Amino acid sequence: MPKDKTHWILAAEISNRLRDEHIKRVISNNYASFLVGAIAYDIPFFGRGKYSHVLTEKANELHGVKTCDVWEPIIKLLESYGDDCRETVIAFAVGCITHIIIDSQFHPFIYFFTGYYEADGNKRNHAIVKHREIEAHLDLYYLEKTGYTGPVSAKVIVEQLHRPTLITNLALLYFGNTGAKEVDMTQNCLNNYIKYQGLFSNYFIKCLLRIVGLANDEMKKISALFYPKSIEPTYRQLFDNIEWYQHPSSGKVIEESLKTIYENCIEVMVSTIYQFSSCKTIEDYLNVIRNFPAVSLETGSECARPSLMRFFS
Repeated sequence: MPKDKTHWILAAEISNRLRDEHIKRVISNNYASFLVGAIAYDIPFFGRGKYSHVLTEKANELHGVKTCDVWEPIIKLLESYGDDCRETVIAFAVGCITHIIIDSQFHPFIYFFTGYYEADGNKRNHAIVKHREIEAHLDLYYLEKTGYTGPVSAKVIVEQLHRPTLITNLALLYFGNTGAKEVDMTQNCLNNYIKYQGLFSNYFIKCLLRIVGLANDEMKKISALFYPKSIEPTYRQLFDNIEWYQHPSSGKVIEESLKTIYENCIEVMVSTIYQFSSCKTIEDYLNVIRNFPAVSLETGSECARPSLMRFFS
């Protein structure tokens, strides 16, 4: 994460700023697939029941928690289709690429202010709550600052797609195959993601969870996923006035405002996706992706294990 609305707001900038008409057309004609791709790496976090642990591990793997092979799932997805790959799959893959770039650009900033999920239970719970709160506030902040009017409902977006094809794409991305168990796990996390995403704007439920959370850490963490009624002054001040932060794993001082991070992120997305401008075959797309630099969705270009984070505000 960031949360889905921040991903969609930033991903929407691609169409406005890309110079290549071919890629713009692929995205425009398959916009729902593109938007699902833009949040696909987070969907396994919503796995519940008997698949919860497996899907959480898969989500961590996708985010480069243990390795920086974050492009490999996209490569395997496209290889699965071969020459049969349709533009809707390309749009989905491009959406996935935006997710990787956005997380890798924003997460070092977010972790500096929230801390990492350490082994110490109390510190871990505090960091998780702060992380979720800052991302929920970022969604509201960018909705306000950009005037974004695009889709914000996962249910509405998914309903525009052929469900079996979407499940196939997600299963191939997550597991590299479409076996019965893999499809079942994919349906599990997608259904739960849609259900919970629709609830996160319910302020009444948030208030109830917050009250229960006074005595229960798990409820406090769940409450932090819900949107506040408005941007709290503390977060508005942070977002408006931040001028620098330290990279949480290297300690390097990075002189960037939140606006600069936003613009840099768009620039990286546009320059990355522009590399597809001369691609005519799936192998062309694959060759471009294979040359992308290693990156972690948690620590960015530093590509360090999140457990090595030591520098926090």
